[in-house]
Amino acid sequence: MSARRAVCRFCLAVVALAAVAMPAPACSIPVFRYALERWAPAPYEVVVFHNGALTDEQKKALDGVAKAEPAANAKVELVDVTGAIPARLKALWDADARPANAKLPWVAVRAPEPEEKAAPVWAGPLTADALAAAFDSPVRRALARHLTGGDAVVFVLLESGKPDADRAAVALLAEQLPKLEKDTPLPKPSEEGPQLLSKLPVKKSFPVLRLSRAAPGEGALVRMLLACDDDLAKEAGPVVFAVFGRGRVLCALHGETLDAKNLKKAAEFLCGACSCRVKELNPGVDLLTTSDWEVIFRAPKQEPRP
Repeated sequence: MSARRAVCRFCLAVVALAAVAMPAPACSIPVFRYALERWAPAPYEVVVFHNGALTDEQKKALDGVAKAEPAANAKVELVDVTGAIPARLKALWDADARPANAKLPWVAVRAPEPEEKAAPVWAGPLTADALAAAFDSPVRRALARHLTGGDAVVFVLLESGKPDADRAAVALLAEQLPKLEKDTPLPKPSEEGPQLLSKLPVKKSFPVLRLSRAAPGEGALVRMLLACDDDLAKEAGPVVFAVFGRGRVLCALHGETLDAKNLKKAAEFLCGACSCRVKELNPGVDLLTTSDWEVIFRAPKQEPRP
């Protein structure tokens, strides 16, 4: 398992290590806000395997990705299979990695800094509609609205499809999150150290977004979330993801880890002072989005902290 995947496993030891990994001068900015203002999402690897020249329509589909505003956190690479395939992509192009009915051009999207044998989080044809579904979706847009609107953390509940288990997860969140909004402390404002860069209010609010594994248009997001940890794809029960910053997943809680104790750990870590400002030394995995995160710098006047 890669270090990037393992970091998404939530346990107190990992979070505590990240918090002290690189001591910094006093900071009164909570982690969730520091991440929103300063941490750009890591780029996903978008590999286009093709045979010869692309058609005008296919070029237009790629231009829609490369020239979109706002731009997605993605890096596109063209690979003509009639020539030499880069060594690091041979496993991705291997016949065992592709569907039997895959036709060229074939697009494979992998999470940032993938291992050579890492499976794509999405793969499909090179069409405008297919790429649009891979790069964006209603739930990702809702996530961005919450986060750029000032909500501290969005808890995404990936439903299992088992009514009793899903109801229990909903009940747990409904019981615990209001308490955490009330009781979780924020750092006291200080004129020392880094300062807020935007006028967006700093507030403790933990909305919930429910996501069905079979939701139309959300297949890529579901696979991205389950790829946060190598073992998650086998999890049949509900999974709760704490998402903050610019679409960064802190942790995936499920089974015995989906409880009040771990929800509290996540809230306290994300609402605590950002003592380690190097993004890569903090736990989390970025999602692929096409969100306008810079909108926060056009927010109305800062309101007092609650």
